Amino acid sequence: MHRLPVYENGWPVWLWMRWNESHHRPDLRYSGHLEAGQHGVRLELEAPRQLILPHDFEQWHYVLHNAYFAETENACEEWERGNRKKSAHRIQTEKEKSWEKIFDVANSTSVAAVIEYIRLDQVRAIHHFIAR
Repeated sequence: MHRLPVYENGWPVWLWMRWNESHHRPDLRYSGHLEAGQHGVRLELEAPRQLILPHDFEQWHYVLHNAYFAETENACEEWERGNRKKSAHRIQTEKEKSWEKIFDVANSTSVAAVIEYIRLDQVRAIHHFIAR
């Protein structure tokens, strides 16, 4: 993983860096974090930047669905029309290259991230909650 030079092939831990425009951390009053009534824990962390890979949460769905990420619908349609004469390998390579844009989070309202592991000394706060 060229974006995380110290990555050691561990399983990624998902994080929120900015949940939405008005909350940096997840608002636990919202449903969807866990099943209603289930006990959960939210950790607040502080970790070195080089260990964290932030990405636009909404744009991550392009990767998740193996879809080409274009800035506009017209650009996507144009790319799809051009695929008729391309090999499957080339199409996949172009999709993967388009995903690089998800790491530009400067104007993103919802920023998720991954870290390879969480060390105890990186935990700044522990918040227990019951899901709604």
